Amino acid sequence: MRYFPPCALREAPAEWVAPIELTDLHSRSVVHLNGNGTIKASPKPDYKTEEGKATLEVALKDDAIIKQIVARPECSE
Repeated sequence: MRYFPPCALREAPAEWVAPIELTDLHSRSVVHLNGNGTIKASPKPDYKTEEGKATLEVALKDDAIIKQIVARPECSE
């Protein structure tokens, strides 16, 4: 679940954004992403199983999924 404060409470686009974690819930494998959707160098990916690694690799290759993950909310106000 994501929480975005109302646009009226935001002064400007955030300079710092919390880390993005892409997680395979079944295996608990995790990769950390940069704001553009690339894998961060540190911390290194934590693949708990080969299945978890494969699942995350498929997601990372899907531009539509990555676009949704890194998209910033737009204000409609």
